[in-house]
Amino acid sequence: MDHLREACSSKGEKVTELAALLCSPWTTEESSSPLIVASYLGLGGVVDLFLDYEETDVNSRDAQQQTALSRAAENGHEAVVKLLLETEQVDINSKDSLHQRTPLSRAADNGHEAVAKLLSEASTVYQGEDG
Repeated sequence: MDHLREACSSKGEKVTELAALLCSPWTTEESSSPLIVASYLGLGGVVDLFLDYEETDVNSRDAQQQTALSRAAENGHEAVVKLLLETEQVDINSKDSLHQRTPLSRAADNGHEAVAKLLSEASTVYQGEDG
């Protein structure tokens, strides 16, 4: 896995191919997008690569209606959460279909304090911008 993380930092054509190969077993029309899979696995370089493409939908949902932000938060991938928040396009309050849980609640429930704090601070900023 370290070789993959290292390769992802270069953002070359080979990395694009590698990212597509890595994510393809878990992605179908009915399941996860490559961005969600990479976020779930904590592959910041791959996430960053996907975010470089305008076509990437940062709020796409998997079969459980979870977003990339939710999947990264539940697994404590702070660097990936930061990358997604930096897009300023993520729905920070998105809820899954099964338990109606937000990324913040998933991070907190799983004991990922740094991610929960990051999301809480971002939520305050987002709310401040709205009103």
